[in-house]
Amino acid sequence: MLLISLFVYTFVLLSFVLRTWKFENEYGIVLTPVSIFLALEVMMWFAPVFLYATGQIGSPYPCFVILFGTNAFLMGYWLAVGVTRRSNLFPVNYSLKSVIPYAEDNRHIFVISLLLLLSLLLGFLYYRGIPPIVNAIVGLLSGKDFASSRRFVSSSREYLTKSHYFEGKYLGQGLIQRLLFVTSFYSLSISMILLLLKKNLKWMVIALIVFLSSFIWVAGTGRRGHFLWGLIVVGIILSYCYRINIRTVLSFFAILFILFLGSTTLLPRYSIRTSRVETLKEIFASAVERIFLGNSVNDVHIIELVRNNTLELRHGQQLLSRTMNALPAVTYARPLAYELFKALNPRKRKTTYLSPTYTGVVYIDFGLPGVIIIYFWIGFVIHVMHLKLLAFPSRLTDVVFLAFVVYYLGEISVSGLVGFISRMVPLLVVHFSVCSCLRLIDVVDRNVPVIAPEKEDNACE
Repeated sequence: MLLISLFVYTFVLLSFVLRTWKFENEYGIVLTPVSIFLALEVMMWFAPVFLYATGQIGSPYPCFVILFGTNAFLMGYWLAVGVTRRSNLFPVNYSLKSVIPYAEDNRHIFVISLLLLLSLLLGFLYYRGIPPIVNAIVGLLSGKDFASSRRFVSSSREYLTKSHYFEGKYLGQGLIQRLLFVTSFYSLSISMILLLLKKNLKWMVIALIVFLSSFIWVAGTGRRGHFLWGLIVVGIILSYCYRINIRTVLSFFAILFILFLGSTTLLPRYSIRTSRVETLKEIFASAVERIFLGNSVNDVHIIELVRNNTLELRHGQQLLSRTMNALPAVTYARPLAYELFKALNPRKRKTTYLSPTYTGVVYIDFGLPGVIIIYFWIGFVIHVMHLKLLAFPSRLTDVVFLAFVVYYLGEISVSGLVGFISRMVPLLVVHFSVCSCLRLIDVVDRNVPVIAPEKEDNACE
């Protein structure tokens, strides 16, 4: 009976989600923050429902906690729609035609060059040289010692991303990583917009160079998810500047999935044991499991551990810990992801992370009432902020800024409110630096006198 009730509620909530998606995309398919947030939420339903339906957990309570969070988000969103009196036609104010007057080649080539140089400096500072992923790619292409290259990537990722939590040295984890993400995909977004506008070989070459640079610096530790999420920023820009159809969206995400599969081969645990076919099947199954079960399985673990008193409610302590850890060079406490791993594997001494989504983080702080209240206000605020963003001018850099903020708002489902704020700070720094640079170029251009060419003497006069 409980299983039937769960399926009925899930079906009703899914119809509510689809109605919201239709409302958001009445004017055309657009990757809005609400659409992204709900897409992530729906994917997170699979883990708890699957675990309960297959008897791996004895209670549907974790399922309802996650579903109630989504339900509260939708209620907050629709309240915001009513308060703002928004019509059902999505006000897409951005288009490539409106960007054309701001798309001068030389100015933006200069800005892209500065961003590439900044990425280079930040990358060498963070990696202390060449990123480990480069060694793995060289090993893959040459066929020499590929296994040891993959092990090097794995050990380097642990050192570069977690060492400061385990008595290691702070290497700029968090701050430099976020700056690298913004500088890389800000320059890639500019180059892709100009490629779509100019459609010439020059911008194709520039876009390819920036794409490779972004991959090297953002996925340098082998964390493929960060790079693929960055490409979604580019997809957001396309959805705002073009009227795309469902076929285009499916093709875009199919490409992302293929890239995800390809990057998974760089993980050391996928060595060829029996045959290439079996290995590919294993990689494919792992990728599907990572997408649809992934972090939401850890939400189920947290909810169950709190219910059986293995973990206690923190009453805001987790929020404080995440806030302090987001500050540069501050290690306030080890992440909840590591604490969860130790709770499930008390005898192991690894530094593995089992990262929950924002639902798990809120639940361990405030329980089910906290999930409902916080997700309600997230739905309300995201919609209001999105409408404010659409009032921005449609200059090229503003379109890029819009895409980043839309992505960060939609990813609150995973990163949370603290994650959103900590990502916005580097974005604001880079965005205002780029805008200041462009204004400075404009001032210099206006102050440089234009010298008219001298008339040639006419011998016939």
